[in-house]
Amino acid sequence: MKRSFFKRTSAALIALVLLLTLFPSASAATSQFTDISRAAYPDYFDAINFVVDNGYMNGMSTTKFEPNTSLTRAMFITLLYRYDGSPTPIGSMPFEDVSTSAYYYDAVRWGANEGIVTGITDTLFNPNGAVTREQVMTFLYRYSFSYQYDLVENTYATITGKADYSSVSQYARTPMRWAVSNGLTTTVGNQSYLYPKNVAQRKEVALWLCLYDQNVVGLKSYSDIFSFLNDTYSFKSYASNTYAICTPHWSRLTSYATYDNEWNHLTEVRGKKWNGSCFGMTLTCLLDQTGQLALNEIFVDGCSDMYSIPSPAATYNHLHTVTSSLADDNIEITLIESAINYYMLSQYLDCVKGSACSDTWVPWGDQRYVLSDIIDEQRDGGILQLGIGFPRSDGSTAGHAILLFGPPVYDSSNGDVYYIDAYDPNEGITNIRIELTENRAQLLQYGEYSELDFIYYWKDNSVFNEIDLDGEYNNMNIFDVLSTTEGSEQVSENRTWLYMDPNIPATITNASGETLEIRNGELKGSMQVWDRKRILTGLNAPQLFGILVDTSTNFTYERQDCLNHYAEFTVCGPTLFGGACGDGINTIHISMEGTQIEGTDMHLTAYTSQGCPTDRYVRATIDGESFLNLSALLFANDVSVSSVEGTCLVEVISNITGMPIGEYELPAGQTLRLSNTLTDAVLIPTTQAGIGSCAVTLP
Repeated sequence: MKRSFFKRTSAALIALVLLLTLFPSASAATSQFTDISRAAYPDYFDAINFVVDNGYMNGMSTTKFEPNTSLTRAMFITLLYRYDGSPTPIGSMPFEDVSTSAYYYDAVRWGANEGIVTGITDTLFNPNGAVTREQVMTFLYRYSFSYQYDLVENTYATITGKADYSSVSQYARTPMRWAVSNGLTTTVGNQSYLYPKNVAQRKEVALWLCLYDQNVVGLKSYSDIFSFLNDTYSFKSYASNTYAICTPHWSRLTSYATYDNEWNHLTEVRGKKWNGSCFGMTLTCLLDQTGQLALNEIFVDGCSDMYSIPSPAATYNHLHTVTSSLADDNIEITLIESAINYYMLSQYLDCVKGSACSDTWVPWGDQRYVLSDIIDEQRDGGILQLGIGFPRSDGSTAGHAILLFGPPVYDSSNGDVYYIDAYDPNEGITNIRIELTENRAQLLQYGEYSELDFIYYWKDNSVFNEIDLDGEYNNMNIFDVLSTTEGSEQVSENRTWLYMDPNIPATITNASGETLEIRNGELKGSMQVWDRKRILTGLNAPQLFGILVDTSTNFTYERQDCLNHYAEFTVCGPTLFGGACGDGINTIHISMEGTQIEGTDMHLTAYTSQGCPTDRYVRATIDGESFLNLSALLFANDVSVSSVEGTCLVEVISNITGMPIGEYELPAGQTLRLSNTLTDAVLIPTTQAGIGSCAVTLP
């Protein structure tokens, strides 16, 4: 039975979208916005990632964020409306100057009827007027307490001592005090000024919303934490008796070990039986919330937030991207498990553990001061990673990591007691109780007080930028994430990736006659295999099996299963890119001359870059043919089919946009001759060399 056209074409698109980043003619991963960098905007960089990744703010163009451009009132309420999930607005529109066709109509209507925004008069909103700092804080304050009813109002700070306090509008004084109390404005400008009438810039609003999400809202149960727990049922690592991590992640991690003792410690810990990944789970959760990682976008498919990421133990869940762990583990794991274990093990790097805000080991007599510091750190909200150690009966210590978020709630009725909301990967959202007295300090967790061997905590997470897994701009694709620390350039000099459907028996032969045989996802043969990974791209899409081998001038794929007429094969190397997928295929030959496919009644999509300018490749779709020769080499420039049935659709594709920049329908028995620049084409009979009978321009 033939596969549907959707599945045939989607397989080609999947291969091209995922693989072109390794092909040297494709552009490398770059910043989405050319006017944003960490060096230029260190205080705002991750916050801009946060608002863009979550769809709260867009660029002013496809290449410019315009961080210093001011926001209008309409822009800000639209941002807040998106942050709330764009709910269906209720009530009528009270303002005459807001058109029903305006992009901000629903947002203003929602904000006005929910008591979040007011107009400059009863009937005028002034949508294009610049929004000021005090207006932003007022809108956020009203959003929190007129619309959201489950937030604790934290206004412990005073602002009357600020030099420009008198210029704060009367309506904005409580919101401004609330904003300072929650740390929303303390990172901007001179700390003795509030600048209430200053126009808000796009970079500032991005930062304020990111801080608002961390400091005021905190971690939400059904979106900002993992749905699975830190237990043996959730991780493949438990069954492998080690902290399972893929080879590229391990290579990246160990590259940061500058001393032998660090490398030895990492190797020792990774080789021990898995005993939980609480540090890795809390850290990846924290970095995702602060805009430093994009877990659900980079490491899994089709998950709108962290909570929707399935358990790593469900390896073949269609939302997972699957790779192999280190060779000695001999198991397949998901990228999310590898990432969690990567950050779990990172705590043993000197560059990470040396950044803790307290000594790693805190004597019992000093723990009161450390817990007091933690309470002070949390007064303005935010998220803090807390590490604690419990003594075991055998004299050893068991460590555990949790996240604290939001301000502490003081309970004077039970002594000097504070409650702080927490995310514990062993049980989800909870809270901890800290009791401080003159003679002792205790932390209540799991319903009982724990005797502690040590306490440490992180509040400044900039140290983790150095070991970032998805790039500063959170825009790495799957193969960038899996690339080694030496970089794709070094790997690509001597290595080539082969991609195929692992369920189809086949034999692959290189130019030296070495072979690979694939049967039921297992490999054997004389060809050296350097790495392998399995990629699940969607519920209805075919799997891809990636195999890293030595570079060769050609590869031939021969399907061995006569009952299954579908085949899929792609070669992606430093000088060689091509492939095909579809029905009726017997052999696929990828060489420096292009892509050749033979079969019976073939329905397929093929692609090659051989001979193309660096920003293009050629793709052909055929139905009912027995042979296809696809090449754009300057000495050949021919695309031909040999049978008399069906037609061939030829497209010239841009590597930059992934979109066709020219296409032509080629009748059977004809050859399409492309010019050296691929800007025009001539149709000629296959049997007549160099005689053109029809021409078409490719813009």
